[in-house]
Amino acid sequence: MRQRWASLLGGCVIFVAGFYAGGYFGAHRLWAVTEPVMRMEVAAAIHFGIDELLYLRTDQADKALRRMEQRLDGAILGVSRERSPQQLLPTERQSLSLAKRYRARYPFAEASPEAVAALGAAVDEPFDPMVSRTAARALLTESEVQAMQAELARAKKP
Repeated sequence: MRQRWASLLGGCVIFVAGFYAGGYFGAHRLWAVTEPVMRMEVAAAIHFGIDELLYLRTDQADKALRRMEQRLDGAILGVSRERSPQQLLPTERQSLSLAKRYRARYPFAEASPEAVAALGAAVDEPFDPMVSRTAARALLTESEVQAMQAELARAKKP
């Protein structure tokens, strides 16, 4: 009987050790695969950003705007792809709501049909008060900006 318990306990210890070792090595392998991809994304963002800045500085604003609008389409699709609005995080829903307001004010003729559909499905969300501190406040009504600033002022008071 004692030998059965020892075998059972030994088997459990081996299982737990294998489980943790597999998780540890699997996580390191996953990081080894994803880290180069993340670095490549950052490098691409630098290149695209420099292109856009150079277009703006050399009086080619139309090219810069087109690139930025296309990047916005990509971001919209990245957030909303294969998920319903209810499955999105609150910050993601808020970002889509902001993009929806932006595109309503500044339509993009070459917008991706998928991005247009994603924005059409997006639910309007109340904005975080920090939005009133960014350039995006131009998309808000005056009453929304005042309400957000009042909320920020209340949050600052002890």
